[in-house]
Amino acid sequence: MSNYLVIGIGGYGSNILNFISSQNDSGLTTLSVQRSIELLSLSKSNFKLNILDLDFNSNIELLINESTKTFILAGLGGNTGSSYSIELVKKLNKLKQPFEIIVNMPFNWEDIKRINRANDTLEILKKESSLIHIIENNSIKNSSFDLLDKLACDKILERLKI
Repeated sequence: MSNYLVIGIGGYGSNILNFISSQNDSGLTTLSVQRSIELLSLSKSNFKLNILDLDFNSNIELLINESTKTFILAGLGGNTGSSYSIELVKKLNKLKQPFEIIVNMPFNWEDIKRINRANDTLEILKKESSLIHIIENNSIKNSSFDLLDKLACDKILERLKI
């Protein structure tokens, strides 16, 4: 297998990385990116980075440069997933590294500010990349969080051809 880096951004991205770790011993290089040190401590990822660390940019660039392709997992609408996914995609474009994005959109019953932030972020990401895979929570009938995690896990494993 190629040297893939899978980055989970924020709570959603880190949850999916934990789910992948519990379901599949794939040997992937995984990186959890969080603002919260407490949430970062719960991650099962190979690497964990706090966005507020002084050496954050150099550490993430090192991991990106050591990979052949990067996959980004982010829930849109929240603060970390929405804001840092844009920054990371711009960094990957600048480094000329191949990447794909898998995003999760909020339910239609969630706060309108969260939904608007997710839609705005998605529009920006679409301008930066043509390889975006969208998981729409509302399209899943009788959804549970475990099912949503499994769908995202299946999507990333399908894209990785594992």
